[in-house]
Amino acid sequence: MDVSNNSRFGVEFFDTIVMHCQDRLEYLKLDNSLQINGELIRQVGSFQKLQYLSVAHIQDVKDDDIISVINNIGCRLKGISLAGCHELTDQSLVSLRGNCKELMEIDLSSIPNFTKLG
Repeated sequence: MDVSNNSRFGVEFFDTIVMHCQDRLEYLKLDNSLQINGELIRQVGSFQKLQYLSVAHIQDVKDDDIISVINNIGCRLKGISLAGCHELTDQSLVSLRGNCKELMEIDLSSIPNFTKLG
């Protein structure tokens, strides 16, 4: 499901997706969705079949949000994009490295807080 660049996609719509799609959705792209925040992103951890997740350029996403998702579904993820999520740090990288062994696609561009140590 691609709902990127959608200013209307908010809490109510996201709750509907969680309620009706969490057991079958394999692909979710939320890039540049203005009403999506870290708290909503955490709910993605309940998507039992999700393999591809893109939350690029969602400014409110923090390490705790991504780590929560990765701890729940990271072992199934084959692709993830965190591009432009400026609040993320090396903590997210450590979590990705430790929990996402099946990743084949990853976009970590434009994240200024990542370091070589991460």
